[in-house]
Amino acid sequence: MRASFYTVFIFVLALGIGGFSWSQSNYVIDAQLNIEEERMVVSQKIEFKNETSSPLQTLYFYDWANSYQGAPAPLASHLANEFNRSFYISANSKLGYTQINKIEGSLPIEQWSRLEDQLDIIKIELKESVAPGEQIFFQLDYIVKIPDDRFTGVGITSNKGVFLRDLFVSVAPMLNDQWLIHSNLGFRDYSSVPNHYKIKWTYPSTYQLVSNLNEIHKEIAAGEAVKISYFEDKNSSSPEFVFDLKDSFRVIEINDGFSIITDIAPPKNENFDEYKAIKQIDSFVKQILTPIENNKLLILKKDYSKNPIVGIGEALSFLKPFTEGFSFETKFLKTYLASYLNELLIINKRKDHWITGGIQTYILMKYVETYYPDSKFLGSLNQYKVLGKTPFNAFSATKIGFNESYSFIYEFSEHANRQQEDTLGKGQLTKSNELYTIPYHVGSGLSYLDSYLGDNILNNSIKEFSQSRGKKSLQEVLQKHTDKEINWFFDTYLTDREAYDLSINKVLKNKGMIRISVSEKNNKPLPYKLDLIKDDKRSEERRVGK
Repeated sequence: MRASFYTVFIFVLALGIGGFSWSQSNYVIDAQLNIEEERMVVSQKIEFKNETSSPLQTLYFYDWANSYQGAPAPLASHLANEFNRSFYISANSKLGYTQINKIEGSLPIEQWSRLEDQLDIIKIELKESVAPGEQIFFQLDYIVKIPDDRFTGVGITSNKGVFLRDLFVSVAPMLNDQWLIHSNLGFRDYSSVPNHYKIKWTYPSTYQLVSNLNEIHKEIAAGEAVKISYFEDKNSSSPEFVFDLKDSFRVIEINDGFSIITDIAPPKNENFDEYKAIKQIDSFVKQILTPIENNKLLILKKDYSKNPIVGIGEALSFLKPFTEGFSFETKFLKTYLASYLNELLIINKRKDHWITGGIQTYILMKYVETYYPDSKFLGSLNQYKVLGKTPFNAFSATKIGFNESYSFIYEFSEHANRQQEDTLGKGQLTKSNELYTIPYHVGSGLSYLDSYLGDNILNNSIKEFSQSRGKKSLQEVLQKHTDKEINWFFDTYLTDREAYDLSINKVLKNKGMIRISVSEKNNKPLPYKLDLIKDDKRSEERRVGK
């Protein structure tokens, strides 16, 4: 049986694969990792189907591995704008690039080139057009010099571990019949549609290879010095591979068809049930988002390190203000959602980043609201003693709920006049706005919208939006489920960088009646809640606005 399977797989590698109508492209890849020379040698076949309504004579391909060559690639310029000069102070041996040895097609190629100002984009001009519905094939042979991971987290680590994400050449995605020609800027915003991958890896036997793709077969060859692994996945937007020397990863089987692979360490507390916590997280997410079609998710510690939850838990982690369970679950959930949404939504992730970042923050808030409703912004620091005294009790922040910390952080940026519009493209954002100010602002706004709409309308709408994988408009889905006015959220809250400024202008009291006049400084529409306080207790609350 093994010999029969092996023969069939090699035959498929040699001849290619049949079409899959839902997928834009199919890939058959034979890759060899040469760790001594820090490179991978790739022979790759691509099947592309023109799913548009127009003939195509020019095609674009992502070659993001070539973005690591330094200036003048856009990645180096973008990092320099963030005061990260790692490209400029690194030796050439730490950089990365792609050496293309062959590009051939089933249709004759007029020429291929790299875009002048985007060296990680390949442009192929054909002599004949690809008709709508027509399939064509390309054969590429190339060598990738793998970069050091200090630039974006992708590449070779200091201890010779290897993490590869989005380094194979791939067809640039098309959304609404338009090419998305995005250079790598170090974000996790590879906007590819789900594709069918068959990948054969040859690599040193000292490594354990883990991936978010399904491993079909593995063997040891060449006197046990080399391993060969075969992977296949029909629904992957972003294949990921980790060559690990430390056996750092654990596999958590959620059910027969879905598993999670992670190197995020659980608490050392022997009473903590990691499996129960992760299963709870997965179940909670799928109450709000539709299940993904992938069989595996890779949840990486380095992804969280690049974009942690900003707050007291990180700033004062040595004081351990939160329980081990709370810290692990929120950390894991944030990282889990980043991978989950990346595979689930087929959207322009660079332009519509506010959707993924906002939903991620919103679900984090709902999780804490459900399982840790009494958690505070400062955690248990109000109980922390120094010389027998509790210094943090003097601060009113001890009374702030944990979920309020998100608005506290984005308001800090607003007060410092550093906030940007939520809907600006990622390439235009400062690092602080990209990582936390905008995701926290949108997430807090969604939480406010949820309270305003009530009846689980927002959760049901997000579920429907995710079932369409982002094809439907979130605003249109929401409007279908409610008669309440929601344009203020999309037209003002997301696009106006000025904070709302409500004030009470007049209070008129008559017998049995109070008339209150409230205005917003810039006349921006906003539904709000008005509380009436009597004897230091809330006596009445009212929603104002449609």
